[in-house]
This record gives sequence, C-alpha cells and structure tokens, in this order.
Amino acid sequence: MQIVTWGDKKYKLAWVLPDDLPAEAFITTAHGYCFKGCDLLVVEKHRGFELPGGHLNPGEDYKAAFKREAFEEACVQIGEVVLHGFIRVEPLIENSLSDYPSVSFMAFCSTIVKEEEVYSPQFECISRKYIPLLDIRQVHHSWNDIYEPSLQSAVIYRSTHLVRMVR
Repeated sequence: MQIVTWGDKKYKLAWVLPDDLPAEAFITTAHGYCFKGCDLLVVEKHRGFELPGGHLNPGEDYKAAFKREAFEEACVQIGEVVLHGFIRVEPLIENSLSDYPSVSFMAFCSTIVKEEEVYSPQFECISRKYIPLLDIRQVHHSWNDIYEPSLQSAVIYRSTHLVRMVR
C-alpha cells in the first residue's frame, strides 16, 4: 500500500494481481506498455511524459479503452492486450461529488505496436517517443513505487515477446 497526492487530494493505492479482476464498473482507466522491438512508447502531455492510457468510455472494457487511447494519444495501432494487474485507488477523504466510485481500479497492460501512423496531436498529447524500457522511471513525470509491479510484468512480457519474434 502507498499514499500519494494527486492534485490536492490524497489517495491510498495498492497493487492488485490480475486474478482478482474487479467488477467492470469499478475499472475506470487503462494504461500500458506499448513495445516496438525493445523500446517503450511514451506520450508527452502538459505535465510531462507518461504511458499511453486514460479513462474508459461508457460500455467500453479496459482492453478496448487501452487500444483507443493508444491510437488517440500516440497514433499507433496495437496488438493483443495482456493484463498485468490493477492499481486499487481509494481516496482518503470521501468526495460525494466525484464521478468515480469510492474505490476504483486502474488497469495496467502490455502490447506491441503493430502500425504507426503519422503523428498528429489531436487530443491532450504533444508528442510521442520511444525510450529504453527501464528509463520510464526517470522519464515519467510522476513515477512512484506503486508502478513497479506493472513494470516488472512488462519486462517479462517484453522478454517473452522478443523471444517469439526471433523464432
């Protein structure tokens, strides 16, 4: 468990394994690691670089949301989405005006970049770039320890995927 401050509010965060899949209504965002060979795709927003991802639209599951967000933010088509787990998000002070459920979940996934289109920033992103995977800790605008389990799963995913490509 970890306490973080996002904006002006404090939240209690915990890593949840993918076997403990929460009800879809409680999954509010999907984010992930998009690989092109050994390199990791990051997108730049007004606050800095981060993994592609964002909110689920009504009726959308986390896989569809991740695919849509990767396209909207980075202009890439991605392959099969593999779930690593979730970050459980619980505000320390209940906010009855929030659009989120009192406890929500952020899905973290991995995939490969299948196709790149010419980059055209149409949403909240300014740019896209590829970095060495472990550089995400330094490049991400607000990297914290709660992301480490997803990063370790992404390292395994990338290794497994690269082995399949070589065969």
